[in-house]
Amino acid sequence: MVINGDFESGNQAFQTDYQILTQARGHDTLAIVDTPPNWGLGDTFGLGSSGKFLMVDDSTLGEAKAFWQQEIELGANQQYQFDYWVNANRKVETQLYIDGEKAGAVYSAQAGGGMASRKCWLCE
Repeated sequence: MVINGDFESGNQAFQTDYQILTQARGHDTLAIVDTPPNWGLGDTFGLGSSGKFLMVDDSTLGEAKAFWQQEIELGANQQYQFDYWVNANRKVETQLYIDGEKAGAVYSAQAGGGMASRKCWLCE
């Protein structure tokens, strides 16, 4: 379903409103990295020590920007699940959209805390 969901192909197969850099430094930037920087957030964000992941320096002033977007072809009458994990050095809020519509509540992670999000839905 999701192409390059593990980011092993770098910044391929997804769209973003953020500037792509080799390190996410500065607002509205993102990077695909092998090892998380030591920002005092604990052991590699609970992701282990191998593989790539998306690191985002979030947007400012409450602007809603998409850090990851992908068109995915879905089948009718099928159940789908989308999971992601967030860890932050300050309060972060994320909102999942499906077909341009809000899918569930805004998810919040407090500074130093992690957040796992799971959204299940039936495609009609």
